[in-house]
Amino acid sequence: MASRVDRNKGKMVGTCCICGKEKELTFEHLPSKASGNVRRVKHSRPTDIFVGNGANLCTPAFTILQQGIGGPSLCKNCNNSTGRWYGTAYSEFALRATGALKEKNDAVSVDLSHNIYPLRVIKQVVSFFMSANGPGFHSVKPELKEFVLDRDARGLPDGIHVYVYATTSERSRLCAFAVSIKALTNEPQKFFSEVASAPLGFVMTMDSAPPCDDLYDMTHFAQFDYNQQADFSSRLPVKSIYSYFAGDYRTREQIEVDFLIGKIRGNYLKLEGPHSPKPPALQFRIPFLDSGRITGLFRPHDPREQNNADNDTERAREHDFDKYDCILIVCSATEEVSNEQLTVSHVSNLTVNSEPISFCFRGVSGESARRHGCRKLVEYVSRIFEDQNVTGRVAIISDIESETQKKVNNGQVPISGEFVLPQYFELVSPKNAIEMEVFDKLKLECLERASNILSEFRGAGFPQLINEQFRLMTIQDLPILRSEASLDTNMGTTGTS
Repeated sequence: MASRVDRNKGKMVGTCCICGKEKELTFEHLPSKASGNVRRVKHSRPTDIFVGNGANLCTPAFTILQQGIGGPSLCKNCNNSTGRWYGTAYSEFALRATGALKEKNDAVSVDLSHNIYPLRVIKQVVSFFMSANGPGFHSVKPELKEFVLDRDARGLPDGIHVYVYATTSERSRLCAFAVSIKALTNEPQKFFSEVASAPLGFVMTMDSAPPCDDLYDMTHFAQFDYNQQADFSSRLPVKSIYSYFAGDYRTREQIEVDFLIGKIRGNYLKLEGPHSPKPPALQFRIPFLDSGRITGLFRPHDPREQNNADNDTERAREHDFDKYDCILIVCSATEEVSNEQLTVSHVSNLTVNSEPISFCFRGVSGESARRHGCRKLVEYVSRIFEDQNVTGRVAIISDIESETQKKVNNGQVPISGEFVLPQYFELVSPKNAIEMEVFDKLKLECLERASNILSEFRGAGFPQLINEQFRLMTIQDLPILRSEASLDTNMGTTGTS
């Protein structure tokens, strides 16, 4: 919405986003005022992430717009024409969605069934996208200009599709066309724009699939005549709008879970060096994303706006993991093999020479095996710290029972045998529902890997470097742990791919 103030006339002058002419601009509500876009709304956009002291994707910054979302984007003629031709039909469509949403709180979808003017509705929606994408957009797809300004024109340009969904979110989102890419996947990139403010959100794609498959494709609305009514009966998905990013429909809780998982996975311990139990290089990996706040505005402040820095009621839950230098996950899988209890304790977030680490032993099971696997991890890391004369605070997420973890941390009981947990290690337990969900996911992944390794071990053994030569280490090579008192016995350590 590029514009400037003409100081001689005290007017906002700029290029109209629909007709492309330089004129005095009027304030355009996105969506229209009559559809309910006059309420207090929390608004943020992707560029806000680059403003301020750091990125906070978990609790995105927002600006409170007291009278709805919008800006100076259209000249008076285009604003009046689109409002007169399409505004009433769109507002009726949106208000029906509002009524349906009120009847179904917390629904994942909502059924709409009423008589509408399809062409008028979609023309109003297209005008929103032209405002959202700025005055240069009409030159990229000039057919859209004709489609909006000629009320009888039918059909969208080839490659353009428009989708709709319902939302009850108190946040809004206004995103120009951008490319969405999922790294490390074969999923094709997606190119789309989004305008969303309760009760409806819209996505426009250009030669691309939509961000998710369940959005309602309303492109066919453009095939009706201007005065043609039709019965609209369909089910719209209900989406959450919380993050900055177009096409991201995760709830606040889902974002917190993903954010915390990323934060924990980012605090890993990486060891580089020759194949040796005493690697010569130690490196802590600190996550890129921190929990610092960011600020940013949809457009310059005016008296009706209030920044959330002054009235913040959406602070993220505090997760006290910044005090640790690394966070490790260890889980144990035990299975009876040849009348022996064989256990693999796998460690996530720890690599040696880019290989993950597992500890293998036999003779115990259950809680004893889990505690012994955790002990061997602590011993392994402690030896490295001692050899390299470094210290660091280490958090361990394990499958040991929570009450036992508390006693181990307090020094009331040894972690295994007579081995007491060193002071710079801590077994961490979840403190809230978000942490519990995150810990469960991380432990499940770790346990699945341990189970897979156990199956591989049972079938063929592991390649192990012994006297500078590789050979397969089998179950017979492992020490036998017959009782809790013998859990200070040495055990096998293997790097697994």
